[in-house]
Amino acid sequence: MIKAAIYGAGAMGGTLGALIEKSGGTIDLYARNPAHVAAVRKRGLTLRCSADHTSFAVRPAIFTPEEMPARTRQNGRYDVIFLMTKQRENEKIVTFLKDFLSGNGVVVTTQNGLPEESVAKIVGAEKTFGGVCSFGANFTTPGEAELTSTLASAKICIGAYAPPPVKDQSDEKRRGGICTSAQTSEQFGNIRALLQPVSAITNENFYRETENLAGVRYAKLIVNAAFSSLSAATGLTFGEIAEDKTARKLALGIMRETLSVASAQHISVDRVQGKNVAKLLHKAKPPFGALKDKLLLFLLPKFVKNHKNSVSGMLLDIRRGRRCEIDYIAGAVSAAGIKTGVRTPLCDGVVRIVRAAENGEIKLCKENCGLLLNSD
Repeated sequence: MIKAAIYGAGAMGGTLGALIEKSGGTIDLYARNPAHVAAVRKRGLTLRCSADHTSFAVRPAIFTPEEMPARTRQNGRYDVIFLMTKQRENEKIVTFLKDFLSGNGVVVTTQNGLPEESVAKIVGAEKTFGGVCSFGANFTTPGEAELTSTLASAKICIGAYAPPPVKDQSDEKRRGGICTSAQTSEQFGNIRALLQPVSAITNENFYRETENLAGVRYAKLIVNAAFSSLSAATGLTFGEIAEDKTARKLALGIMRETLSVASAQHISVDRVQGKNVAKLLHKAKPPFGALKDKLLLFLLPKFVKNHKNSVSGMLLDIRRGRRCEIDYIAGAVSAAGIKTGVRTPLCDGVVRIVRAAENGEIKLCKENCGLLLNSD
């Protein structure tokens, strides 16, 4: 029997755990919120699927991190640990988790941004996998999580991590994150056994595997750096961003900055919702450039329709008085831009605005888009 755990069973972790348990799987959940742990133990974990107007409850085993040593002594070490916390404490958390992996066990980081390198430095590249989740979730109250995307649109893509390529490698090998020796059939088989059955309660495309993890990462980062960051800077939902004339112009600009950074690293960006995003976002030459931009801006609301009610987890953090992970999303694009020599004024600007909002220097409002326009 595969032994698996989710470390960070809040919004996204609780949602994934509920889906795995509902589809017949078994997975241990770990959460630092004692009220949440107590509520799940007492009443079970409820997943409210707000976009589908339905809900269900499961009864997974749940523990606090302090209970992991006793749990693994009793039940054995884990073959798969899904890391679903924020990146801010990765060094501390991954160092802790390392001792609870089985011999061929893996950490699957589903965190936002580009987290695999920090995980691999601690557990090793051969034990590092990345998971890119394409669904939104909120933590509502102890014992409950909310899936804000439709079940039919929920997806997760898994890839094995390989270290970034060196400069003198051929173009074919410079894509970064390509699965090589790190990929084993046993490791993928364990992950597949947990996630593939979820397709029965979501959609047939819920689970897939990739050999281009970096490309899949950047495909999500293109969306997150734009919509999640702008949501955190303005307080708007993804749908409101796409409908607002100024906000969607900014979103398009941030998406293009992120694509430019990926292209500078010779990363082949994966498709987004089946579309060749690199081709779509590429600026056309005059006189067609302005026409193409108008078309893209018109299509943005359709692009986010399945996630129109979603807000950024960073926005929720700010509202709760917590530091958010903007440094690992738009900030990750800015950092990569510095390394590659690509200018990222919009990403730089949205990081500054979110930081100012965290510090109480400005209010979260749509008018913050005007501040960002001056960054372009």
